[in-house]
Amino acid sequence: MQFQRHPNYANPPSGSSPSDWVTTYDYDSRGLLTERVSTDSGTSLYSYDSAGNLRFSQDANQAGSNVASYTGYDFANRPTVEGVTDIGATTFAINYAKASLIKKASECRHSLVFL
Repeated sequence: MQFQRHPNYANPPSGSSPSDWVTTYDYDSRGLLTERVSTDSGTSLYSYDSAGNLRFSQDANQAGSNVASYTGYDFANRPTVEGVTDIGATTFAINYAKASLIKKASECRHSLVFL
């Protein structure tokens, strides 16, 4: 599903056309935003887990730096960890227990696929 938000055609800024100000939104079959394309801020991508929680996102600035934002959730879908990861770099995944005590840390390799 795709939705386009068109600008105010009556009075676009000088030196531009109305098509310069269109923002396009793409949604998956669950109605979750998967891509936002804007002429002024570029492309942003979003990926969700099976519960519909936002897991990964990447804006145009992050794409240029090969990084993405992530959020981890507990069994009740509450955010437990968030940050920015270097895509393709070796990093450490940390699982938190009660009161921010480290329960387990393991080395992993991040690979993001935005569908």
